[in-house]
Amino acid sequence: MRPGTLLLAVILCASTVRAAEVRFTLTVDYPILGRALRDALEADRAGEAVLWGTRAGCRSLVLRDIGTEPGEGRVRFVARGTARLGFGFLGFCFAPVSWNGYLESLATPEVRRDWQLRFRDLDSHLYDAERRRTVVASRLWELVKGRLEERLEAFRFDLAPPIDEAAALIRASAPLSHAEPVLAALRTLRPRGVAAEADGVKVQVAVDLPPPPPAIPVPEAP
Repeated sequence: MRPGTLLLAVILCASTVRAAEVRFTLTVDYPILGRALRDALEADRAGEAVLWGTRAGCRSLVLRDIGTEPGEGRVRFVARGTARLGFGFLGFCFAPVSWNGYLESLATPEVRRDWQLRFRDLDSHLYDAERRRTVVASRLWELVKGRLEERLEAFRFDLAPPIDEAAALIRASAPLSHAEPVLAALRTLRPRGVAAEADGVKVQVAVDLPPPPPAIPVPEAP
């Protein structure tokens, strides 16, 4: 079921209850989140993203196999990477040092009233091919950590389109008199919390439902 249709179904099914705050969960799968991250980092068709310098330059950091997964109650950004660190002069690269390994960054997800899933409190590290911290990785990390974490903190995953889709579906399929109570409920939608769990990032959503119209009394038979 599409997200907008699911959202509409939740509101319509719950509209028979008394006026109250109703909560439900939106789940952002890690593969979907990883795909959005690759797009944000401007990865090419092969899935590689140049995070620092130029691909063939004397100083560069190129990531591949970029993805997201659960980690210690937070979201873990993961990637393989290669880097080159040297000094360019007259078209030559002097004292180049190469690195090939892994990048990992733990982050806390949050959603505000703008419905943008973002990440804060990053804890990032570079490792070698054996997942160990090394002098080369540490030296490189001093140069690129700020740039990497700025890109990750600027990353947004938009949760608003399902709400807009549901509103458009309601307007297109119901008379205004019937649609307005549901549209009013949609306007009260708000995030109530977010958690990184094993199968995805779970966003708790709350909505205020209007009371059902009073029943029309049926006159008693004479």
